[in-house]
Amino acid sequence: HQAVYVALGDDQPSQRLIQEIEGVPFLVVQASHASRLTAIADVVLPVEMWAETSGHYINLEGRLQASTPALKPIEGVYSNVGAIEAVAAKLGIDVAVDWKAELQQSPAPVTLAIA
Repeated sequence: HQAVYVALGDDQPSQRLIQEIEGVPFLVVQASHASRLTAIADVVLPVEMWAETSGHYINLEGRLQASTPALKPIEGVYSNVGAIEAVAAKLGIDVAVDWKAELQQSPAPVTLAIA
């Protein structure tokens, strides 16, 4: 590969991922924390950590719920989606999607059965 884009978010990179990516000519890492992967990246896009993120999720009952940030991110930090949208815009790629419809089409991850 000539270039790799890793959307790491809050996760820490595995040893296997680091080994597979080492030596790639151009590496972009989207992450909320410094790591061995951000240390070798050509470009690092700082993103919000989980406590700074707002958004929506489907709860165990299949209901759409909003989440609000507990902390305010520092200036210049993207949301995970915002970072991807900014890169896509620079590349002339339209990533517009009806997120609410997409979320509601997905089944609830857990089904509760009471005997």
